[in-house]
Amino acid sequence: MTLAALDDARPRRDLRYPANGAWPALMHADMAAAYVDEPDRDAFLRKVRDRTYPPPYRMPGCRARWRKADLDATIQGLAAGTAALDGDI
Repeated sequence: MTLAALDDARPRRDLRYPANGAWPALMHADMAAAYVDEPDRDAFLRKVRDRTYPPPYRMPGCRARWRKADLDATIQGLAAGTAALDGDI
């Protein structure tokens, strides 16, 4: 069996979900979308623009990441009935 055949036989992992089942403290947009149960990255980013979800954390030289703690706090606020972000984040 060739290496390509082995690779084709291996099940594909959805990169939106963590391999070990533990959500990381910082997540890229695709993973953050999965974490908050949005259907895709674009839907998540629309809600970031609409201020439903917090803005990303930007480390110098790295792509934008969302803090799990910020997403958790936002979800708790939404569950408690508070409105979208107030602009202090």
